[in-house]
Amino acid sequence: MNRGGNAAYLKTHSARVDNVLDQRERSGCDLKGIAGAIKLYKGYRGMTKTRTRRGFSLVELVIVIVIIGIIAAIAVPRISRGAKGASDSALRGDLAVMRSAIDLYSAEHNGDFPTVAKFEEQLTTYTNAAGADVATKDTTHIYGPYLKAIPGLPVAGDGTTGGAIGDTGVAAADGAGIGWLYTVASGDIVANTKDAADESGTDYCDY
Repeated sequence: MNRGGNAAYLKTHSARVDNVLDQRERSGCDLKGIAGAIKLYKGYRGMTKTRTRRGFSLVELVIVIVIIGIIAAIAVPRISRGAKGASDSALRGDLAVMRSAIDLYSAEHNGDFPTVAKFEEQLTTYTNAAGADVATKDTTHIYGPYLKAIPGLPVAGDGTTGGAIGDTGVAAADGAGIGWLYTVASGDIVANTKDAADESGTDYCDY
């Protein structure tokens, strides 16, 4: 009902209510009847204040869905790149820590580097000047430990060769469980990732 219709409707019913009140007053009606008529009148007046509630239209729902899709298309790739970037940074950090440990071992062992066979033991336990390792420090095994543990490889190989994420093995060549490739002659250590590369195209094994 439009505003003009409401006004006419209220005018008609206001006249009816006034007529009811006049009749009840002339007939000596009680106050309860008068109160009821007043309540009826107020109810008609309240109709003009009632607002119609409506839900979302189909077009509005489609617009919301499209906006959510655009946000997801922008955010998801950035989150993925962020996770990959964190793994790349972790690899650089792990290599820096292990290379520093190898250099410190060499400095305290007359220029000798840890052996391939004893790489983990010589860097994570106590050693003497000759490189023999023990779990508990004593009067001759006074060097180290240089690492708390060998870190796991934070990135994967190229899918066919190279280590898997979490591999901690150290060896001179690729193999099962080998995360790091170590050259005892030079003391150099790299990631066992074969041809796998970061987003810039740099091979992980060149880090």
